[in-house]
Amino acid sequence: MYYRAHGAELVGVRHRVSSGTTFAWRAFVERQETAEREHDFALAHLVDRRDFAPNIVATSGGYAGLRTRLAGTVGNDPRRAQVSGELVLEGATGPLRYARTRGEARVARRLNERTLAAVVLASGTSSGRLPRQRQFFLGGPWTLHAHRVGDVMGEAFWFARGEVGRDDEFVRTSLFYDLGWAGARQDFARSASRSSAAGAGFSILDGLMRLDVSARLEGRPRWGLDLFLDIR
Repeated sequence: MYYRAHGAELVGVRHRVSSGTTFAWRAFVERQETAEREHDFALAHLVDRRDFAPNIVATSGGYAGLRTRLAGTVGNDPRRAQVSGELVLEGATGPLRYARTRGEARVARRLNERTLAAVVLASGTSSGRLPRQRQFFLGGPWTLHAHRVGDVMGEAFWFARGEVGRDDEFVRTSLFYDLGWAGARQDFARSASRSSAAGAGFSILDGLMRLDVSARLEGRPRWGLDLFLDIR
């Protein structure tokens, strides 16, 4: 889910090594508009000729706004719990006026010498009228496995993931479960139409390569296969 933007921005970043926090801000004036899908090349077409899904139609126009992000990490001892998180605030005016906020927390704890457990919790909401391109989109390996990006979207959202992994000499295997919702702000409290997925992950060489196999747990069965390469 992407869009074109051109304009000007002013950015500032401040790191505090002692507290492990980072504060960043971005003031922008830009024109945002729809980015048309321009090609369909994919290796997956060797086995499946379906085209990519169409992109969103953006609420075009000139927007001026401010975005801030506060992120931090606590815990460097791998034998103890490690906590990290971020809080993002954004507001803008243009054809539509809006404000939105999103927060995320991640907790990881080694249960014994070879077993690691992790939990991710995230939530966000908004006010005003959100442009289509600034709504919250769930789906894909970073949120809901085995769901297409944008299958679940709205003015507010929440998301949770739990994962338990085991380290062997060169390979880490894990089991994970995803649960999330996105929709209208007034439905946040009840959020009845939840989406979920579960699967297994396999990584080698401390995460250099990871393969996730997952399944959607509601509606029609759908499988996901995601491969990650970390070459930084």
